[in-house]
Amino acid sequence: MVRVMRFVFRLLFLGLVPGVLLGQKRLSLPDVLGLTAASSIHARLIESQQELARYVFQSYRSDLRPQVSFSGNLPMYSKAFTPVTQPDGSVQFIAVEQNYSSAGFSLSQVIPQTGGRVSLNTGLNRFDDFKGDYRQYNATPVFMALSQPFMGYNAFKWASKIEPLRFTEARRSYFLELENMNVQVSDLYFGVVEAQNEVQVGVQNLADYRGNYEVEKGRVNLGTTTEDKLTQLELQILDAESGLRRSEYRLRVAKLNLRVFVGLLDAEDFTLELPVLSRVYYPDVSEAIAFAKRNRPEYVAFERRLLEAKAELAKAKAEKYAVNLSATYGLNNSDVRLKGAYGELKTQQTLGLVFDVPLLDWGRRNARIHMAKASLKLQLYQNSLDEATIVQEVTTLVENLVLLQNNVRDAEKVQALAGKRYDLAQGLYRMGKYTVTELITAQMQKDNARKGYIEALKVFWNAHYSFRKMTGFDPVLNRSLLVPTK
Repeated sequence: MVRVMRFVFRLLFLGLVPGVLLGQKRLSLPDVLGLTAASSIHARLIESQQELARYVFQSYRSDLRPQVSFSGNLPMYSKAFTPVTQPDGSVQFIAVEQNYSSAGFSLSQVIPQTGGRVSLNTGLNRFDDFKGDYRQYNATPVFMALSQPFMGYNAFKWASKIEPLRFTEARRSYFLELENMNVQVSDLYFGVVEAQNEVQVGVQNLADYRGNYEVEKGRVNLGTTTEDKLTQLELQILDAESGLRRSEYRLRVAKLNLRVFVGLLDAEDFTLELPVLSRVYYPDVSEAIAFAKRNRPEYVAFERRLLEAKAELAKAKAEKYAVNLSATYGLNNSDVRLKGAYGELKTQQTLGLVFDVPLLDWGRRNARIHMAKASLKLQLYQNSLDEATIVQEVTTLVENLVLLQNNVRDAEKVQALAGKRYDLAQGLYRMGKYTVTELITAQMQKDNARKGYIEALKVFWNAHYSFRKMTGFDPVLNRSLLVPTK
């Protein structure tokens, strides 16, 4: 079901959202997230892990269903000299040429409630002695066998409780890993956005410095300024050119990191859009924790690990006294003729009780029981600690998200004011009312405000996808991220 949905998603994405592969040069954060889901080796790895978990669960379920098998050997021929002890004690090597063939069907079924196994069998054996020109058949038309442990460890009973939880845990982990991938993509995305901004700021500042240099050079010719101010601007130009080259290098590295993660190494160049902030309403702390309990794999793992610890305790107790009943009943006959082997059938039956009771083991089995009890107690404490950690993380993140949204809006206002002040400073400088130092101060405030705004956006969007990962809940779509399976 999950793989089908993923395939449909890719078709819709490639058909409705033209990506880099289709020539698009400007990409948004949702575009890159979609491309990652469709092209990334990380997404393929996550899908492969989910596929493996699905087949493991199918293998477990198949073990509980009736098993039909056909076995035998056709033929088993031998020709050799065999030592035969004579009545007087001597050994004589006699030429033997024989063949032994067998074939049979078996229908077996485990009994999960008791841990036993019952089987219904049929078989036919044939023996040929070519030297003595002798042949015999042994037929077993029907043969029933039962193996039933008493006071033993019932692996099937515990597996019926543990394996469905393990599969549910794997399915939830699948969606958790997808969201974890989104967090990583968001971080790489903003790495490119920050580098793009550095290049854009560097280009703009270099152009401004060169324009101001020309203005200042004209003033030198008129004698209204000094060579010192002109030299200061020349230094700014050289520093800006060097900084721009460093920013362009960082942009290439940031794009390469994103390309490698997304899986678009052969795609043409692209430019990333700065994500805008839209008001997102997040659940309160109690609701977020409830979503986490319903969606996160750790809560399934808590139950699974407790059951595994209890299973180990049951196994340790069962090993103290081992009793197993083995019983068979069937019909059997042998004859030199095949037809005769199936006539006048005779009953064959066995009944056995195997037991193992320790008389002196120096406390080894009791120690194993106490060790299993200690492991169970440790798991209870570990579950409590892990759950408290999750609650703490979700609580902290939810309370922080509102602050992060406000930080973005504040940073946006600061950026607008700093940009306005820089534009005013540029005008005042060219009118001769601002010094170079004052202009550089305004420019630095503008650049820092822009960086602060992008950093605030980065922190917010990373926290947003972290919230989805921690709770399994999408606050934009107002639904769980786990897709129901049938």
